[in-house]
Amino acid sequence: MTVYMFESSNLSKIAYENILKLITSGEIKLGSQVSQNELSRKFPMSRTPVREALFALENQGLLEKNGTKYYVSYISKEDVIKLYEVRKILEGGSAKICAMNLNDAGRKRLENIMRKLKILSESEVATPDEIAAENGNLHQTIAEMSGNAYIYKFIMETLLKLRLVRMSLLISQERRVEEYRDHKIIVDHILKGEGEKACAAMQTHEDAVLEFARKTVFKKFYVD
Repeated sequence: MTVYMFESSNLSKIAYENILKLITSGEIKLGSQVSQNELSRKFPMSRTPVREALFALENQGLLEKNGTKYYVSYISKEDVIKLYEVRKILEGGSAKICAMNLNDAGRKRLENIMRKLKILSESEVATPDEIAAENGNLHQTIAEMSGNAYIYKFIMETLLKLRLVRMSLLISQERRVEEYRDHKIIVDHILKGEGEKACAAMQTHEDAVLEFARKTVFKKFYVD
């Protein structure tokens, strides 16, 4: 679970969650400017907690800053598709190598992450940000335990670029349950040392995520 440190009161956390909802719901469009003054009036609250929330979102890669102005990070539909095609290859390979190289310490790490994911997937109050962060932690851990620094680097880059899409997917309770189910299958194969099956399960998972994105997120973010 990701924790953000804000200088102000809980108003900064509230601002963060509210802005995040506006972005992941598609109400604030990709590439559009985000105004501190307008958000302060909308919530309502002073500019300080809004400014801190925008800074946190920038650090996550969800916002970009140009001068003094913030914009929602833009990623095209074509780039989303291409990035998932890359993820399918890289993450399938990382799952296979991880399964072949797994040790006791790695086994415990994966089991701990899956326990957290089960709790989050069944929770009615867990936010998309919390679930996306722990899902990302699982993929990061598998990539790290592959022992291949290049695979790890490229997977982390794709996770960052797709962060907004990944979080938007997890608004759906249906997708939360499916994510946990897919991840459990992948991790079970890794824990058994079944590299080829772990690879296949990971690639099936990435195909399913992209297909779900086509049906949901694409309709919110893009106009055909």
